[in-house]
Amino acid sequence: MKNMIQKNFLSIMILDDEEIVRNDIRTLINWEKYGYQIVAEAGSASEALRFLKLKEIQIVIADIEMPVMNGLDFANEALKINKKMKFIFLTAYNDFNYVRSSMRLGANSYILKHEIDETTIIEELERARHELLKEEQIEFFFFNEVMEKFLSEQNDSNEMLQFVINNKIPMKDGSSCFIKILIESREQRYSEKKIIAKIINDISKEDKYIKCVVFSMEEDILSAMIAVDEMIENQKLYLMSFLNSIQNRIYMALQRQNYILVSQWIADMRQVQKHYCQTMKIYDLPYIYNTPKIVYLNENENYSRKIAKQMKEFAVACERQDYNRAVKEYIVISEMLPMLIDRKYIQKVIADVISIILKYDQENEEHNYREYKKEIWEWNYCDTMRWVQNFLEQVALRKAKTLKDRIQIIEQYIMKNYDKDISLESLAEIFEVTESYMSQLFKSCMGNSFKNYLRNIRMSKAKQFLENGYSRINVIARKTGYSSTAYFCTVFKQYYGVTPSEYIEKLEKR
Repeated sequence: MKNMIQKNFLSIMILDDEEIVRNDIRTLINWEKYGYQIVAEAGSASEALRFLKLKEIQIVIADIEMPVMNGLDFANEALKINKKMKFIFLTAYNDFNYVRSSMRLGANSYILKHEIDETTIIEELERARHELLKEEQIEFFFFNEVMEKFLSEQNDSNEMLQFVINNKIPMKDGSSCFIKILIESREQRYSEKKIIAKIINDISKEDKYIKCVVFSMEEDILSAMIAVDEMIENQKLYLMSFLNSIQNRIYMALQRQNYILVSQWIADMRQVQKHYCQTMKIYDLPYIYNTPKIVYLNENENYSRKIAKQMKEFAVACERQDYNRAVKEYIVISEMLPMLIDRKYIQKVIADVISIILKYDQENEEHNYREYKKEIWEWNYCDTMRWVQNFLEQVALRKAKTLKDRIQIIEQYIMKNYDKDISLESLAEIFEVTESYMSQLFKSCMGNSFKNYLRNIRMSKAKQFLENGYSRINVIARKTGYSSTAYFCTVFKQYYGVTPSEYIEKLEKR
């Protein structure tokens, strides 16, 4: 029997004191074809109850007539474990009283054993599935209504506190926050929301220090309110671990990138609406980040002021035609911008950067920026920022007064992009010179070929990673620009005389 319940499959238990009956039911249909999975079989009610305490079962197919404890008595006890469970009762007796009793216990059907066939049992299972889905939706929308009321403007703190207690909302001043989850397509079907909600609820049930309630007041976004127990010393770190687990499980279940936006800690329940509204910017995250990301709003404080100051420094550098410094200032700006998670503001800053460049570089009037002016806003943040940086570096290289300045700009670019797939050809294209000229520049000014120069940087960085405690060689290979771990190991041995693994052993012996 399989131990893992496959995603979207309803879990089934077969309960009958006769093994031959259990075998007949098990082999009657192709369960997984119809979206079901038999996860347990039991020959007695007591055996079944023990299993129910260990595994979540959604539908039980049970014989009514069993020794010691019959099916109806079993159902009474089973519902104490899981009140959402559905029952399909089997009997050899066409007894109306049994039918009525079973229906009171949440049975979806009552089937005579001699009438069991594939069509009948599938019909009854689908009825049970429909009931489970209906109840889930009712519960889900109930919490939507609760949270909508909670997030509405309320002035009386005592009234709000009582509301929190009555509805079991995980609200603790200074220990609670909101999260919002967006999957890469933006549109979350109800089935996907259900999967995500189950993931969050399952993980929170496994964690005695986390309380949460899941809801969805926006069509394509799932939200949750989370409280971390005050006993936890580093609540932020604990929450981070919890959210990482959620993000990883969502990706495993849906195979789609997802983004989580985390509000600031709610210091006062009277500010609860304000903190929830802060998370509205989640739609901007796919634009800002290429990869799944958990973004914490409390890290956004003061960044607007810092960026404004940096923009002044950038403008001064451009005015003085010091484009080498301008590149450095821009890199600082680009690293701070994602902290703002506001697409419109980011686009304004980028537009201002380009305007400043063009203001002091009149030659660029017909430059390729003009060709891309409309298109760059359709790119994601990372692509846009990369393009602007390349554009600025081209200007810097063209405006460089000395050969030394040119070399410095190229060196800066390589140091920032050594982990990428860069070549002499791509470098020449970025800086708008011929490949031959770029090659001569390296040999005459750096006393080395581009290939050897890049290898030296990558090997130096690889050595640093190893000395800093990185032990996963495939990760180090990727971080230093090698797509093949085997090739990375070959180059490393040629350069240092030992393999990365041997180098780690040497470090451990020190």
